[in-house]
Amino acid sequence: LVTLYKGLTGEASCGCFGRVEVSPWWTLGLDTLAVTALVWWRPRSEASLVGDRQRLLGRVMASIVGTIPPAESRAIAPLLGLILLIGVPVGWRLATYEAVRLGDLGITSPDGTVVVLEPERWVDKPFGLMQYADLDRAVLEGTWTVLLIRPGCPSCEHLLENWPGLAEWLRGDDLNWRVALVTMDDQPPAEYRHVLAPQANGTLDAARAWLVETPVAIRVDGGTVSSVLSAASMELAIAETERGR
Repeated sequence: LVTLYKGLTGEASCGCFGRVEVSPWWTLGLDTLAVTALVWWRPRSEASLVGDRQRLLGRVMASIVGTIPPAESRAIAPLLGLILLIGVPVGWRLATYEAVRLGDLGITSPDGTVVVLEPERWVDKPFGLMQYADLDRAVLEGTWTVLLIRPGCPSCEHLLENWPGLAEWLRGDDLNWRVALVTMDDQPPAEYRHVLAPQANGTLDAARAWLVETPVAIRVDGGTVSSVLSAASMELAIAETERGR
């Protein structure tokens, strides 16, 4: 049903094989053959399932070595042909795919249009996200907490609701602590700028699709990342501040 819908709506690829583009119509044909085969050769009962598998495997192997009648070999030949013509090339392509690293920031597609950020790798490294966000260079001086958010995500909304207590916890005893806000996809709504009161704002390069669980809090000291709070860690911190600890 999914491939039929994608074919009718004119999508170029079904998306089933990652970077390997396959027309939804080809996939629909393959799926139809698979479903038909499952219905036609379905196990007679649960008890005979193992026996059926063993007999099928035996027939395939016998067909390969030529020890069963030609008529039965012709019935199994399409299955073997399907494996060789589709399974082997696609399997080889997927097995040889290697993601490209974007420095310590994460991994990216070979064309650089999709980036999966890995914040846990940033600690004790220069703040590399700077070159992909239109942030003021002042972020590289002094102590900052850079908040990476995607406006509208439930966890970001939760952050917004609990910001005063969390900000006090993040600040600690540092009187020179400042906040920078980096948003994904679009400029931050006025509500975010008003509540978080950042001293610097920026957005990530719109030419790329950035993938990361938000929000993320990045502590930057003198241009170097000293700590990173993932979305899960921030939820725990918010829970602690809500309990007054």
